Amino acid sequence: MDKHIEEWTRQRHDYQVMEVLQEAGVMAGPSLSTRQAFEDPHLKAREFFVEGSIPC
Repeated sequence: MDKHIEEWTRQRHDYQVMEVLQEAGVMAGPSLSTRQAFEDPHLKAREFFVEGSIPC
């Protein structure tokens, strides 16, 4: 099973996999690197990342 899933996902972009799975009723999201997450338009629009400081 793992081999089939790997072959299927290898041919698609993260968001394509997510969309196909969600259309089938599976809760899914893309697996993003840190760089991809910071550059993601959806996360930017939702103001997912905020700057802050840690008090000493």
